[in-house]
Amino acid sequence: MAARVDRGRVRIRTGALIVRDRSLLLVKLQPPTRAHPIWMPPGGAVELGESLTEGLVREVSEETGLIVETGRLALVHEFIEPPWHAVEFYMICKPVGGELRLGCDPDRPPESQILEEVRFVPFEELPKLEVHPEVIREEWRRLTDHNSSEGVLHAMSGGGV
Repeated sequence: MAARVDRGRVRIRTGALIVRDRSLLLVKLQPPTRAHPIWMPPGGAVELGESLTEGLVREVSEETGLIVETGRLALVHEFIEPPWHAVEFYMICKPVGGELRLGCDPDRPPESQILEEVRFVPFEELPKLEVHPEVIREEWRRLTDHNSSEGVLHAMSGGGV
């Protein structure tokens, strides 16, 4: 099980920020750090010898069925909840193929899967959900604002991927 291996060491993770029709692609999952499910952008651990972008493309495909093209780095987040510690790199991504579907974690057996749902969540719903990292829920307006020079998600996604 992946969680046991990750305890007591720093993990490098990637996450995809994918916007379509004023919605953000999120995965509902049951993490080992919580008693209840949370919502997160699709992504996961980078494997040894894999670049951040290679890991992100692989993880998004595994979790969502989508094939993505990665854009610029939009957010770096550090997660520390002993015994877990991760540095997460969130990149703007654009779907270029595949079909949206709930995937799985290939490192986990079928009875131990943590993924529960995948969908584009309208921006208006984000404040109502437990989205992690919290900075995504807190700053989604800035990240998606059409008129802002800081509207990185909208600009990099082409505005309506």
